[in-house]
Amino acid sequence: MKVAEVNIFFFKNGLIIKGFPFYPYYSKEAQSVLSDILDGYFPYDLKKKYPDGVPLKPVDCTDDTYTENTKVQ
Repeated sequence: MKVAEVNIFFFKNGLIIKGFPFYPYYSKEAQSVLSDILDGYFPYDLKKKYPDGVPLKPVDCTDDTYTENTKVQ
């Protein structure tokens, strides 16, 4: 089954991609994901789960701070 797209949620304090943990912006994981995207590449950290790639859909949640109780879809 092919995934249509994967949401990547951007919060004040970090980002989260469905199926992955929350990454604070200062973490090496977030820095790696952001660096790859800004350089025009598919994030290396996602290649194991999506070896053929998948479109990433940015979701702007930058008005909110992510907490353990935050729900993402």
